[in-house]
Amino acid sequence: MTLLWSLLSGLVLVATPAFTETLDVPTDAISKHRAADLPVALFPLMSEWRFRSGHSEAWAARDFDDSSWTGLDSLGTELGQTTREHINWAGEGWFRLRLHIDPELSVNNIGLVFGHHGAMAVYLDGQLLVESGRPASRESEEEAYYVHGVKEMVPVSLLPGAEHVLAVHFSNRRTLAMFDAPSEPGFSTALVDKAEWAPLARRFAYSHVQHQTLFAVPLAFGIFHLLLFLYHRQRPGHLYYALFALSVAVMIYAPLHVTFAHTPRDVTLLRLVFKWSLLSVAMSSLLFLYTEFLGGVSRVFKWACLFGAGVGCLAIILPLNIIYYVTVMFLMDVVRIVLFRLRGDIPGARVVRAGWFLFAGGCLLQVLMELGLITGPLNDRDAFQFFPYIYGTLILVVSMSVYLARAVGRTNRELATQLRQVQELSEQAVEHEREVQSAKLATLTHLMAGIVHEMNSPVGAIHSARDTLSRAMGKLRSSLPQGAAAQAIDGANATIESATDRLGTILSGFKAFSHLDEAEWQVASVEAGLDSTLTIMQSQLGSRIEVQREYGGVPAIWCAPARLNQVFMHLITNALTSMDGSGTIRLRTWVETDQVWISISDSGTGIAAENLDGLFDIGFRRSARVKMGMGLVSDSHTIDEHGGRMHVQSEVSVGTEVSMQLPRRLRE
Repeated sequence: MTLLWSLLSGLVLVATPAFTETLDVPTDAISKHRAADLPVALFPLMSEWRFRSGHSEAWAARDFDDSSWTGLDSLGTELGQTTREHINWAGEGWFRLRLHIDPELSVNNIGLVFGHHGAMAVYLDGQLLVESGRPASRESEEEAYYVHGVKEMVPVSLLPGAEHVLAVHFSNRRTLAMFDAPSEPGFSTALVDKAEWAPLARRFAYSHVQHQTLFAVPLAFGIFHLLLFLYHRQRPGHLYYALFALSVAVMIYAPLHVTFAHTPRDVTLLRLVFKWSLLSVAMSSLLFLYTEFLGGVSRVFKWACLFGAGVGCLAIILPLNIIYYVTVMFLMDVVRIVLFRLRGDIPGARVVRAGWFLFAGGCLLQVLMELGLITGPLNDRDAFQFFPYIYGTLILVVSMSVYLARAVGRTNRELATQLRQVQELSEQAVEHEREVQSAKLATLTHLMAGIVHEMNSPVGAIHSARDTLSRAMGKLRSSLPQGAAAQAIDGANATIESATDRLGTILSGFKAFSHLDEAEWQVASVEAGLDSTLTIMQSQLGSRIEVQREYGGVPAIWCAPARLNQVFMHLITNALTSMDGSGTIRLRTWVETDQVWISISDSGTGIAAENLDGLFDIGFRRSARVKMGMGLVSDSHTIDEHGGRMHVQSEVSVGTEVSMQLPRRLRE
């Protein structure tokens, strides 16, 4: 809506008399004509115009005889459909108006404002007053330039008591060639008080800029929820809301920006974008409601969307009213869903319903204002023009965003609850696994204690018998002949000695590994624990695994040696698994300040960097390295119980190093 047309539509005019030769401009002409509730004085030049088709520069002269020209009715210069048919408008013509100025009229502060949809040149008494665009007899030569009555005002020099001639050369071939041409593709003029008009025009421009910047609100919401959808694609409601909010942003921006567009191409593009935004707002809002509250779209709606897409493809040639009708058709389905399908027990339904009611109220108020049934707040303190549909739409955008925000918050709370439950179950599983492992270790310890005890006696008897046999053979050797029998006895004696020594070493190593008959927590050497672990794993190491010991002579610490030895065995087993039968295992110990460090590294396949963060998660099985029990979780908990920490460094095809730091202390 333009400023000049806004003012003219607000005037209270009496019936226009029959066509006369001149238009009288009385003393109070400007001050008596005011738009309702608007502090601006103007005198609309709406009647007494004469018209002639064609073009001649001589028609601008003051003394040119225009008595044979066609007289126009009131508002005839706006070139509505009836007027164009009456004068056989061909796209170009001249308009002349004779003004008789009252001798008492103050003419020192009068200006001419105009708005048009085409190209025009204005002459006062034969002198060019202003040219807006370039009127021409050919469409290719015409430069159409739209002026919406906002910025264009020119001062005029009028003489009290004189008669002046206002002549307008106007063409609008490019305007009429538009797919969706304006319904009134002509021009309007008025005389105004310059002092009052200047601040009013500034307020009007500020009003449009202020309202236009409101598009940033739905734009920001749309971008935000689009990003939410990109990172959480399981919730398509964010996508449909983003489409809705972005369409609302365009719907607010495009029609208001038409005020600042001055070429048919720009106006056509903005009107086309506005039509698309109307369809998109209606369809995306339905998609949102169907998806969020009805569980999915219906078959009828899918066909309706195809119809809407077809209308969108033809939008450039369809009048705006057709787009309004299609949009209303979609919005009626929105109203049906909001009133009858949106149950009150659905979380957030009240917020969405309230937003839609306020949106509908704003749109209804806007329609009533457009139809002239009610008058909007137009005053000098207001931003001049009031657009209730914008505020209703913004309220709807915010209400739908609030619903989604509450839904996200509710989902986050549910996820947090589930996460706590998973953590509790995980802790219970870890604790259960540790209890199972501790029970297994205790059972194995007692079982092996009995086995070791039972084996110690026969091993001792065999060892004692071998010593007796060895001494007896020493005494009898001088009296026995040297031969195969004596050599066989010596070989058997040596074999028995080797076997008993080996068996004794294994029993001692296992006793040291499990710390039989000792307290669970005690002062013990971690280096001795590493050695005892290697002893009982000797058969698994074989000859193709090289073990490098780099001990730093660390002091004994307060610990549970049986548990630490179990961790060592677990880590060495993982290292063996990663090396496929050959490689190097490196054991290191050292002291840093008050911390004892133990490192077990291998030359195996390594672990990918993206898997390192999950090593201490329950059930980690991505790497062939980790196959025992609860992964490294149980080992990490054992180290935590000792007041230490476990660190893992790994590189694919290079190897893995697991480091453990334990506090250097002698008591708990």
